[in-house]
Amino acid sequence: MIFRLSKPQKDALGNISSPDEEYVAVCSGVSFCGQEGHHPLCMCEPGAAAGPLRVPLLGQGKDASILKGSTLLAPGQYQYKFETGGGREEELMGLWGVEDHRPLTILPPPRHEALLLMSDIDGTLIGDQDATDKFFWIWNERYRPNGAHLVYNTGRPFGSAHRLIEENQLQPPTALVCSEGTEIYWFGPHGAHDVEPDYEWREILMLSWEYEAIKKGVEGIVEMMQHEVNDAQFLPDVNGQPMIVISVADKGKADNMIGKIDHELRQSNRLLFDMTCSSGGGNYFILMIPKGASKGSAAIHVSKRLGFPPERVMVAGDGENDVPLFEATIGAGASKGFKGTIVGNAVEGLRSWVDRSPSGPKIHRSMSQQALGVLEGLERHFPPCPAAMPPGGSLPGQGGESDETAS
Repeated sequence: MIFRLSKPQKDALGNISSPDEEYVAVCSGVSFCGQEGHHPLCMCEPGAAAGPLRVPLLGQGKDASILKGSTLLAPGQYQYKFETGGGREEELMGLWGVEDHRPLTILPPPRHEALLLMSDIDGTLIGDQDATDKFFWIWNERYRPNGAHLVYNTGRPFGSAHRLIEENQLQPPTALVCSEGTEIYWFGPHGAHDVEPDYEWREILMLSWEYEAIKKGVEGIVEMMQHEVNDAQFLPDVNGQPMIVISVADKGKADNMIGKIDHELRQSNRLLFDMTCSSGGGNYFILMIPKGASKGSAAIHVSKRLGFPPERVMVAGDGENDVPLFEATIGAGASKGFKGTIVGNAVEGLRSWVDRSPSGPKIHRSMSQQALGVLEGLERHFPPCPAAMPPGGSLPGQGGESDETAS
């Protein structure tokens, strides 16, 4: 396990941190029961206790502002928190407010026959209730018993995506990637409310941008253009999410704000970040996130946390905002990249990208729409072992066209 920390510029009392301050990760927990065939988060008597372990964090990079430390942990459930060498603890903002520690679950390696499905939600898994119901029936009967994991990867914010799970429109997944890849949440075995943020992913993203400098620049621009701004939220200071949200009244004001931010922060100060604009409720929202944060980079992080090789991972989607997710099918260096499936109702922008992509041959173009299209892709990439057939006979896509002829 690698612990990462961006060295705080100020301590909990607002004082400037000493450059010689030492930091440690304090970790404790228990390993899983270890009984063959048991769910890793079963309610059996837990295994051996570990810790508390004190893992020193050492500076990385030229300015030594990135601190890292590592230790070996058996699969199990743990908790950790960062402290200074003098024993001062961090104040941790979690999902439900200030938390005592960061939860950490280390899962055992996946089975050889297991697969990981990471799918978009709207227009892919939901949109046709009968298709969604059939998807979960087959998933639970054919794939889940072999150790398969399901991860939702959506542009929706956490509250909106989580509500679908609370209302039983979707079953609880292993993990939820939301807000276009800037947030990851892990689910336990006890339903929709057994969920915790991926603090490691937050830390990785926060290390990838100069947040304090960007925040200071945005504050100056917002003050200068206050007559055009409805609101500005700096989410790292509110709930830890690596995103800045600026709300304006119309598209013209949004374009002015984007142009000003781009000129002042990107071009003049060489600050790196990504910026998108969305609309809703009559307002326009400018979203600023760390450069490289995306559905695809979050998917790669999740696959590594779960221990799946790329050839046992499939991504699925229907929209143009799923292109970053499908970029994970390309691979880089020794990585082979994931397999992919676009459903039959996929938009032209995604289809065009797939047609041009070097990974196009391993992305299945489903003839079936929405959740049935996802099933068709699973059947194509990971033919299941003989098992109970779904009501009504064969899986969608059996006997259909090949990737080369499907449109």
